[in-house]
Amino acid sequence: MNRKLTFSLLVVAVLSVIFVGFAKNQTNRPVHSKLSDNMIIYANVPPNRFRDKISSLNPTTTTGPCFTNLSEQQLMEKSKFNAEHLTANAINDEYLKFQGARVNLANEQIRIGTRDYSYKEMSNQAGTTSYTLSEGGDDVISPANLTLLIRQAQSEIKDRNQTIWSATRWGLALFIIMSVIGLLLLFNIESISEVLISLVIKDASPGPLVKLSVGVSAFILIATSLLVLFQAYQTIS
Repeated sequence: MNRKLTFSLLVVAVLSVIFVGFAKNQTNRPVHSKLSDNMIIYANVPPNRFRDKISSLNPTTTTGPCFTNLSEQQLMEKSKFNAEHLTANAINDEYLKFQGARVNLANEQIRIGTRDYSYKEMSNQAGTTSYTLSEGGDDVISPANLTLLIRQAQSEIKDRNQTIWSATRWGLALFIIMSVIGLLLLFNIESISEVLISLVIKDASPGPLVKLSVGVSAFILIATSLLVLFQAYQTIS
């Protein structure tokens, strides 16, 4: 019986260590961080795709809003400006502007679209840290925007990791306490039943119902401990 209890407690310890390792691994996950709408992350697109896009748009059919007190020439210029503006926006929306980028602080990489870019730290005259792409590529994302993106990702990762470690601590604490108590009850049903019945009736022997109650309580505690661990796993995943 003691061997079974020892083995079961060892399983609890191993599961706890594995769970801590999993939580540690989750803290290194990249995040998908976004810039505000007025900042653009660019992606490298072949020039011919731009030409194809421009030719597919027909600026002559694009008309601007109505303007009063403007000459015909002014109206044409205004319409042309609106057409070019709409064309540029269409290209940006399809090829250039991304909602954000995946930032991997552990590997010092960002993923824009489907391509990964390495970045590095830079110290400026103000003594603050900024970032730039290792291989250049200011046409992909400017150092200023990259710095804002990484700082935002650092803040998001910090908040996420606090949640992960909080869930890990509470989940493990409840799992260990409930599972250990449940295992002690399960493998010591006879002696614990005797103690419980002696509290009510001195020198009495525990009946089947008392033993069954202790066994059911043990299984409930063990099952609940596993459920708590699973919920903590879902929280940090």
